[in-house]
Amino acid sequence: MRSARACSTTIPSIADEAEAERLAFARLAAVDADEVAEAIEWTLRDADANQLAHRAERVRGRGYVHENEAASEILGELLQPELTDLTRRAALGLHDGARQMALGYSAVSPAANTTSKTAPCSPMPALT
Repeated sequence: MRSARACSTTIPSIADEAEAERLAFARLAAVDADEVAEAIEWTLRDADANQLAHRAERVRGRGYVHENEAASEILGELLQPELTDLTRRAALGLHDGARQMALGYSAVSPAANTTSKTAPCSPMPALT
């Protein structure tokens, strides 16, 4: 006859929990702006272009949705998880990590990657 084995579960110590928390914070603090930019770029490249066609039309209770507005909504939805992560890091006091994420965003920002066909604005004249 076999004897019943006792469960061998171990309860983590406070020191183990503190070490786990320290490692989690270190992992969240380590952010590479280039990796963030690459991840966002892939997210944008993988976006379904057909969504724009479905959203930019007459919408019941809302009227006509212009393609620019629809594109802006889609872009916001695609980037929301990254923005939530950035906000979470900043709220935890991991400002360097949040800053690196923001740098990654700016590297793929449509405003940063477009070239204007108009002449740049001239500086304001000095007030005398």
